This record gives sequence, C-alpha cells and structure tokens, in this order.
Amino acid sequence: EEWNEADTPLWKHAAAGSCAGVIEHLGMYPLDTVKTHMQALRPEGGPRPGIVEVVRSIARDGGGFGFMRGCSAIATGCVPAHIALFTSYEWTKKRLLVQGGEHEPMRAALCGAAATVCHDTIITPMDVVKQRMQLGMHRDIGDCLRHVCRREGIGSLYRSMPTTLAMNVPFGGVLVASNESIKLSLGLGGGSGSGSRGEALRSELPWYFLSAGLSGALASGATHPLDVIKTRLQTQDVMAQTPPWSSSSSSSSAGRLRPADITASRASCAGAATAAEGAGAAAASAEAFAVAAPSPGVSSLTPKYSGFVSAVTTMIREEGWHAFTRGMLPRMLHAVPAAAMCWGTYETVKSWL
Repeated sequence: EEWNEADTPLWKHAAAGSCAGVIEHLGMYPLDTVKTHMQALRPEGGPRPGIVEVVRSIARDGGGFGFMRGCSAIATGCVPAHIALFTSYEWTKKRLLVQGGEHEPMRAALCGAAATVCHDTIITPMDVVKQRMQLGMHRDIGDCLRHVCRREGIGSLYRSMPTTLAMNVPFGGVLVASNESIKLSLGLGGGSGSGSRGEALRSELPWYFLSAGLSGALASGATHPLDVIKTRLQTQDVMAQTPPWSSSSSSSSAGRLRPADITASRASCAGAATAAEGAGAAAASAEAFAVAAPSPGVSSLTPKYSGFVSAVTTMIREEGWHAFTRGMLPRMLHAVPAAAMCWGTYETVKSWL
C-alpha cells in the first residue's frame, strides 16, 4: 500500500469503501443473478439449463427487472460490509506490512483474509435474502426475513457462514496478495510528496483497475467450488419446498419456481399453518425434503443439506464432480469486473478525498 496512513483518516477509507461496495455489487448484479439461478438446487431433476437458457428464463419471467430482483437487499448490506472490509484491511496492513519495505505476499494475503472475515460477518444474512429474492421467492426484504425467521429460524441466515468463510477468506487472501504483486510488477505507486503522490495515483488509476481485475479472475477460479456449495446451502429451502395441498397429479408442474406461482400459492394457502412457498412436483420435492410432523411456529421441512460436508457428499453422489463447476462462466465474468470496480473505485475515491 502506497498511502501514508498518518495522512489518511479512517473516514476516508470508510467513504471510499462504501462507494466501492455499491459500485461493485450493483454494477455486476445481473450476472450475479444468472449465477445464482445456475447454481441453485433444482428438485425437479433432469438436465440443468445453460447460461443462455437461464438468461432467457429470467427475461421471460421478469423482464429486465428480473435481473435486478433482490438488489435492495445487497445494497442495504454492502455499505456497512465494505466499510468494515476496507477499514479493517487498512488497520491490519498498517500493523503487518512495512510501508515502502520488502514485498510480503503472505502477509498481504493475511490482511485480505482478516478483512474478509469482517466483511462476511455483516453481509452474509443479506446475501441469503438477496439470493432468495433473485429466485423470485419473496416480494421484498421484510417478507423474506419474516418467512425465514418464522419457518427456518434466524440461524438459517448464517447456515452457509462456514462455507462462505471457507470460500471468501482464501478468495480475499489470493485477491489481495496477487493484487499487491501485480501492482508491484507494473510499477504502480510512484511519487513521494502528498501532492505528487495524488497526481501520480490519478494518472495510474486505469492500471489499478487492470491489476484488481486480473486478481479477481485468479481468486474466483480458485474458490469456485466453494461458491457452488454456499449457494446450495443458502437457497435449498426455497427451491425444494412443496405446498402441502399439492398431489401427485401435479407432477407435470415441476420446473423453476416463478414469482407468479409464489403469489398464487400464498393466496391459496392463507389459512394453512404450515404453508410452504412455491410450486413444484410432489415426487420431485420429496427427494429434496423430508416432511416431518407439523407443529405451530416450527418448520415442517428438513433441509437436504445439513451443512458443508453433507452438501459435498450428496452433490458428488447425485450429480458428480461436474456440479462444482456450474456457474463458473458467469462467476468469472462477474468476478473480474467486480474486483476491478471495487478496488479501482476504492483507489479512485481515495485519490479525490
């Protein structure tokens, strides 16, 4: 890091980080929606749709807005999460790295990993809400949170936390270490005084975007299987639920759940104490969920995947190793510009403050 920490107050890092978070998440949100649809559990079985089919399906069901469904959830969570990310990153870097000293990629990776833990602790619950809204299962944030807390318990918002950290901690470490290494190889960070430093940084800003983008590609490829598992854990409940009023005669209705189906389902089950959202075949959903004896205020559905190990073993047994590569293309297309936007915007905003 080339900034003089003594001259850069914490609020500047916070302001730059919040701007970076909003630009990154909202700018790349349509691709994130496609990735979520490709990775989510589909109880109906059969061949999984490719990226073109998913894009057509989203556009058919929700139009252009379908690609931005749930963006309010991530917009709410990304600002405090990215403030925590960059302020903790600068704090740990100030203590682990020597400004102007020898390049230490392992210590830089540790800084990135520590910052990622702070970031994910804040954003994980809203990421769960976001992905469920992306799949068209809820109208808004409040509707999703009420449903989750009532039927699955508040702990379900953190069910994927171990997998999320297992994925994002190495992702953040690889991203930061490679970003610092690429910046060094490109000779970025020249200038001595504060005035010349600011001018030098502004002239180098395009290279900061390039460095971060390349780092994002490397980090996303290395951690993609964990991202698939995280998505399965976060979305399994809403993608495999069967209304208790459905019967085997509705087996032809298996398919991706649509917002219209959810609305119709809710209207028809207003008086059911254990009503489940969505539409789908009973036979297909039975494979994904076991129905337990209902009791007031308690979910009657048991998740297919109880945790990380369960998800890995079940996916390998039922779908093969190829399951862990699903959604890699949209994730790579998302990660490269997202990393460039996030870290490039961070450097840009800091140069203006």
